Amino acid sequence: MADAGMTEMRVIKVRPGGDEGGPAVILANADRTLFMPVWIDHPAEEGIALSLAGGKAPEDSPRALLFKAMTHFEASIRSILLWSHFGFNHYFKLVLNQEDHEAELEIGDADALAF
Repeated sequence: MADAGMTEMRVIKVRPGGDEGGPAVILANADRTLFMPVWIDHPAEEGIALSLAGGKAPEDSPRALLFKAMTHFEASIRSILLWSHFGFNHYFKLVLNQEDHEAELEIGDADALAF
């Protein structure tokens, strides 16, 4: 399912919104030779910052409900893929493993970055 040519990216910084523009998350590859900014809205900024600080999402949030479902089905996250982008719109896939099964879910940028 996942493309072997994908590059793993990690969140290295959450830039708050301000005079220079809206909030953004900065992603980088392992050797920090490739960077990608993803502009997000203010609620996403707060949620991502909370996740990076080890906080929990509210019980009824989509992210919390997905974690509950993953726990129930004993599934784990294999990878998160940026599979397409057009300008500032990014589309991610969450790849889940459960025993010998794999599933892909399309998720929004804030959820992908929080996971």
